[in-house]
Parts: sequence; structure tokens; C-alpha cells
Amino acid sequence: MKDPALLPGKENNIYIMPGYANPTKFYIYNNYENYITKRRKTTVSLPAGWAGTGYVIFNDALYFAQYNTAKVHAFNMTAKKVSVSATLPDALFQDAGKYAVGAYTDIDLAVDEQGLWAMYTTRKNDGFIVISRLDTDTLRVWTTNAKKSQIGNALFICGVMHTIGSHTEFLDRVNYSFDTRSGAESYESIPFSIKYALLSQLTYNARERLLFGWDAGHMITYSATFKHILSVLVTSLIAKDADLFEKVRNMK
Repeated sequence: MKDPALLPGKENNIYIMPGYANPTKFYIYNNYENYITKRRKTTVSLPAGWAGTGYVIFNDALYFAQYNTAKVHAFNMTAKKVSVSATLPDALFQDAGKYAVGAYTDIDLAVDEQGLWAMYTTRKNDGFIVISRLDTDTLRVWTTNAKKSQIGNALFICGVMHTIGSHTEFLDRVNYSFDTRSGAESYESIPFSIKYALLSQLTYNARERLLFGWDAGHMITYSATFKHILSVLVTSLIAKDADLFEKVRNMK
């Protein structure tokens, strides 16, 4: 995972978050070579453990869901402290609103060209994904027709949520999209490959125009081809082994 913000001296950093059930330490490698050789890493300790794999890095901050809560924190990596926190109203946690992969993936965070997003479920919406945008003064919420427990993962690109049908199928599909700008939804069939059959994390990096995934212990990248037809449509996503080769405002 990399920071989509272009920060001098940190633009090549790779962030590794091991585990999903209340870990408190993560690692920073300052370039790809050090990540491959597992040398010269920096260990960072958090004041609270995270849950799941839905964390994101942006503008030198780690955004994560706290274990066994509906709280989301922004951890400033320069100041080494939590700079802001929020509680998602009625959000399920502790595997009550997970993706098909399980692993406490109840609250999934994403950052794209439009802002900072949370995807989760509540008791009131019968397991369908609820979207909240977190970087605005007023919490805005959208309800989708994507059943969270029946999909493998989801991501945001240009304000559009896309869901992946499975977390294990080698020849999979992006099967649904929801555009927060218009409220329009679409059922898709876009080819998507899962190389090692256990995709537990997926994030979009707007600076590099790549998706970063964690697939059975491998850091995977996906190159994306885009078409602009009313809204952004991802037309192909091909997995590659990374092992082989306007700023978000304060969250309220």
C-alpha cells in the first residue's frame, strides 16, 4: 500500500499492515527494494488496534477502524498520534457486517480523487452497503443494493464504488457500481483476476492509477484502463505481482 499524496521524501514508501484482529504495529519501507528484501523497515505503534483490512493511507495519515468498535481514527505519522476520530452511526462491527472474506472487514475505508469514504452496514439496512463520505462538515450517507456479505471486496474510483464478486475466484468480475454523484447504480461484468485465490484487501491509488491488493500474503497491483462515458468505468483489471517487479480535509 502506498500514499496517493505526493509527499517529498515519502513518495516511494510502502506501508505493510500485518494482521486484522487488534494488531497495533505496522511497518514502513522507504522503497520497493527494501520491501522485497525486508530490510531497513520502520516500525510504528498505534494507540489502539485496528480491525479488518479496510485501512488507507493519505497525506501522511493512516485511517483505520478500531477493533471491536464503530470508531474510525486518523493517525498522523509525523506527529505519531491520532489527530481526529469519528464514530459511524449504527455501523456494525466484529464480523457482524463483514465481506465474504470475514476477517473483521465490517468497516472498509477508501480514498480517491473525490474524498475519503467508508463502506459498512447497519442493523437497519439488512446487510446492504452504506456509504458515508467522511471528509466533509456534514456526514452524507448513501444506501446501495450491494449485499456486503455476498461480495469479495469494494473500492472507490472518482466517487464511484465498485464491488468485486468474490475474494477467491481466479476469473472473477467487477459486478456492481454505485455513483455517489448521481445516485445511479449499475450491474457490471468487468473481468477481474485473483491470482492467489485469497484477496483480503483492495485499495485504489489515484496518483499511480493502480489498485493495490493483498492476496494470500502477496502484495498485488492491478493496472486499470478507464473510459469516460458519463461516469468512470473500469474496463479491465489484470493482476501483477508487486513482489516481482486537492488534499482530503480533516475528517469530522
